[in-house]
Amino acid sequence: MECRGVYTANILEASQVMLDLYAALMDHFDCDNNYTGYKFWKDPRATTPMQLAGTLYYHFPAHFYKALHTIHQYEEEHHELTTSLLKQKKITVVDIGAGVGTFSLALMDFLYKWSNSIKTELDVILIEPNTLTHKIAKKLITTYAAKTGIVLNRLEIISEPFPESRCLEQVCAVIERIPVESVKGKPGTDNGLAGEDMKTIKKKPSGKTLDIFLPTLNYGSFARKRCVGRG
Repeated sequence: MECRGVYTANILEASQVMLDLYAALMDHFDCDNNYTGYKFWKDPRATTPMQLAGTLYYHFPAHFYKALHTIHQYEEEHHELTTSLLKQKKITVVDIGAGVGTFSLALMDFLYKWSNSIKTELDVILIEPNTLTHKIAKKLITTYAAKTGIVLNRLEIISEPFPESRCLEQVCAVIERIPVESVKGKPGTDNGLAGEDMKTIKKKPSGKTLDIFLPTLNYGSFARKRCVGRG
């Protein structure tokens, strides 16, 4: 029986829920002829479903634990502070170069394993130009939330490349609760966002405090930006 609810630093173990979810995905690949030969594909680049399956088979575990390590590093530094992940009531994740949502899944797994009494709500924004990953990402994240009881308020997948203006416009639309479809495909506007680092964007959702955790592409660190709404 896995221990949950008492945080201990540097315990880099996936929950049984995550292990079972990954095993089920591999079983699906094994049983579907569309993925025949996937275990021979080791290149991280994928342009076909079979190649994507091979990428997940060889690279997902390493990327998941890198992300989990980053999250643990952050929590070690902030565990006694109000900025602790385990003390947040709501977190918005901007997952850049998301793949199948590896960083987001690691964060969800961390919260499931270590959160005790606070039910954290999540808004997840995946930025991933490779549309092959979208269906699997959505399935993994929604299934994980359903199995663990994590409150997934919103899941949006943005295929525009970061940091182009249309990508940033769609991210801000999600943060402000505007349907992403309303800004998709529109040319960039003169809003000062194009080319900026996401860490500099300040939006004001109505009357709420919003926590944004932004992973870098190599999971080396992630930054926290607090945006305080009016009222």
